[in-house]
Amino acid sequence: GVDPLCKAYVLTGDRRYAETAKIWALEAARWDPDGVTRINDFGDSRIMLSMALVYDTLHALLDDPEKQQLLKAVAARGGNFYRDYKNNKEAVVLSNHVWQHIFHYLFDTALAVQGDLPEADEWLTYLYEMFLARAPILGDTDGGWAHGLSYFTMNMAVLVDVPQVLKKVTGFDFIKHTPWYWENTYYFLYAFPPGSAGSGFADNSDDLPEPQGDYLAYADALSRLVQNPYAAWYRDRITDLSQKNDAIGIQLEDTTMLRWYRLKYLYGIAPAEPKSPEGLPKARVFEGVGLVTMHSQDLAKTPEKNLFLAMRSSPFGTYSHMLADNNSFNLVYGGDRLFYHTGYKVAMNAPHRQLFYKHTKSHNGILIDGQGQPYHTEAYGWIENFLTGDSVSYAVGNASNAYDSESEQFDAGLKTFKRHTLMLDPDIVVIYDELEAKKPVDWSFLLHSYHEINLNSANRVLFTDNGMGRAKVHLFASDQDTWTVTDKYEVPAESWRGLRDKQGELLQYPDNAWHFAASTGKVKRARFLAIVQVKPSGELMDYDFSELQKIDRDSFMLGNWSLTVPMDVSMEARIDILNTSDGVAFTSSGKELEAGDEVFQARSSNSAILAEQVNGNWIFKEAIPGIPSAAEIALKALNLNSGASY
Repeated sequence: GVDPLCKAYVLTGDRRYAETAKIWALEAARWDPDGVTRINDFGDSRIMLSMALVYDTLHALLDDPEKQQLLKAVAARGGNFYRDYKNNKEAVVLSNHVWQHIFHYLFDTALAVQGDLPEADEWLTYLYEMFLARAPILGDTDGGWAHGLSYFTMNMAVLVDVPQVLKKVTGFDFIKHTPWYWENTYYFLYAFPPGSAGSGFADNSDDLPEPQGDYLAYADALSRLVQNPYAAWYRDRITDLSQKNDAIGIQLEDTTMLRWYRLKYLYGIAPAEPKSPEGLPKARVFEGVGLVTMHSQDLAKTPEKNLFLAMRSSPFGTYSHMLADNNSFNLVYGGDRLFYHTGYKVAMNAPHRQLFYKHTKSHNGILIDGQGQPYHTEAYGWIENFLTGDSVSYAVGNASNAYDSESEQFDAGLKTFKRHTLMLDPDIVVIYDELEAKKPVDWSFLLHSYHEINLNSANRVLFTDNGMGRAKVHLFASDQDTWTVTDKYEVPAESWRGLRDKQGELLQYPDNAWHFAASTGKVKRARFLAIVQVKPSGELMDYDFSELQKIDRDSFMLGNWSLTVPMDVSMEARIDILNTSDGVAFTSSGKELEAGDEVFQARSSNSAILAEQVNGNWIFKEAIPGIPSAAEIALKALNLNSGASY
């Protein structure tokens, strides 16, 4: 209430806005700062900021007793936050509310009263140093964001505003000297393409059908602040695609996100000229947050026929708004969810969220004896390898340390979980899991969809159709397995909060998804192989798909693609691929690779090597497995080096 009143007064000079803001702020100043209004940190911090805004914005309209009343109240609430933060928040992995909003509120409060409230200098010094040391709190230099696409919007304002204030006050351009801001454009370009559902990880990411106003506004900000031309293209593409349903479409001036900051900073900075992402690689890895994104078509194309795969295996682990989904994947076709994380957030501590939505059970991942990954920073993974070319993209997620946590006193007995993921041009995805435990366990391979899953167990095939694309999945296991499917959530979601949607209707949480599991008997080692083929929806029948020919237990032909994938657990896990028609060869095993008359010798015995014929010449690419620095630190800190599988 007070914030828009102050802004309205600044813009119009109308004293009615100022007088109303004064009444509210002076009333809040009479409240006990250690009483009931302190229970909720968001509410407490908004009260603090509201009083500071009135003190600063309406300073000439306040008499001395009113100024002192506001300063005293601001000092009490700001002091509470500062004492709570000092020697605490700068060291913990993440304090979610602090970095979403409250840091920003305390920063603005300190600026508003600096010079009149002595302790504000100490607050500003602390906040300045913490921001330089930790921001962006959930990103690495490659531009990703560990909390996913929905909760990223909660951080847009602080990521834009605080650096601009620092630049104005100190002359230091934090954005210019922080590579994350330039790379961040690629995060939403690859993980949340215009017109498409996104990567789907973390709380509420499943509720975003496509990027709209918030992402349009943020992309516009980056197009100005870092002059990234792809950000400008992304902004314009959101408007263009939204015009399908509205002749005008979503316009920048209609978006509330960053509106005040556009007035303060951005309209004075010319945006970059838009540049189409045509020709950029179709896949990208964000190692720092543990995310792989793969697309079947050029990023500049509209999503109607795009097959989009995302896999997460993160050094950040699982906590706060992150979910227990290391080495899980989501698959989107035509911009809509195909195989995807299911369930509802409801509320942080709701039984459905605690026991299903955030649990590994709700993801396209692996269960061990029916158990998933513990909810802790100690349960983490990483992207071990990544390679992309014109017709093949490949990644390995390593979740070998994702199923135990000393702090949670949980250990599933896992030794190795590596998930090899490939996308083959134009419509094939291969998922190959190598699994080993310390003792015999029951392994379960999970798939979820918001559309009906139909099984043909005899032929080891399952289908689903999202209306844009129809998926046919051949699934194989190293041991005899049992298939089950249900359209019921294991823990029902209940609308106990009484929340309503944008139309005012009471939110309902129906059983709107299908859940598949393939479970082995008790074995120490296992392999799963899923070969997914996706075609545009229509009158598709089984025979419209390319026929999968099983040459032997380990060898397959699908269209022009020949695959060798050992399912015998006593053999080395590897993938060899050959497409003689299109001139493609691939191996994950690091052996020398022959292509035509040429032989490529790998630098490492476990490299991934890709050979593609381009204009009559063979182009070779090699990717050597590694451990991101964040995962290396975790391995050393937990003294797990001896048991980890690299």
